[in-house]
This record gives sequence, C-alpha cells and structure tokens, in this order.
Amino acid sequence: MTPRTLFVDDGDLAHTHRVERVIHPGRKHAENPVLAREAPWEEKLICGGTVRHEEGGYRMWYQSYGRRTYLNLYATSADGIAR
Repeated sequence: MTPRTLFVDDGDLAHTHRVERVIHPGRKHAENPVLAREAPWEEKLICGGTVRHEEGGYRMWYQSYGRRTYLNLYATSADGIAR
C-alpha cells in the first residue's frame, strides 16, 4: 500500500511535480465515538483536534469548553482508538 500524506493547502503542492491529488472519504469507527468526556472540566468537547502518529502511538490535541473558559487538552493512544 502506498503511504498517504495529508496536504493541508495548495501551497504544499505548488512546486511538486508528478503528484496526484486524491481525496479519501472519512469513515466512522464502529464503536464511535472513540473519545468521550471523562473529567469534570470537559463540559463540552470540541473535537476538531489534531491527531498525529508519533513514537509508535497516536497523540491528539483538542479543545473543550468548561469552567467558563476554553481548554487545550491532550490524549494519547497506542492504536488511535483505545486509551
């Protein structure tokens, strides 16, 4: 299988040759949602986070609204699904 790379904008492709833009539709996991509220300060999850595969696992930075302020949160997972 050919590795996939997410190009965020056209600037990343502007000076690249022999590259094809392919959009792969997202798929929901069967056990959706895989991220759920666990702590009192996570009153309202804003799951538009960034997920990265790093050091043999997955890291996610996301936001929550709680205690009358926005919070930056961090989650890790070995497989990207289970905690």
